[in-house]
Amino acid sequence: MFESGTMSRVEENFRFIETSYRAGKINLLQLVVVQNDLVGAEISFLDALWDYWSARTNLEFAIGTDLDKLVKP
Repeated sequence: MFESGTMSRVEENFRFIETSYRAGKINLLQLVVVQNDLVGAEISFLDALWDYWSARTNLEFAIGTDLDKLVKP
């Protein structure tokens, strides 16, 4: 849920900033700077996600089982 919410929020912000540019509320330089910030945030999120899944996979390998099997509903 967090993953899909984060990515959709970034996409929403891209659309918002483009709409602002087309409406003349920001100039081209502001558009590029904000887009660069959004791309940076997206890359940071994906890096963190990669680190999480890599650590989880390593842990599962170390304990010899899937972590989902250890969680009781």
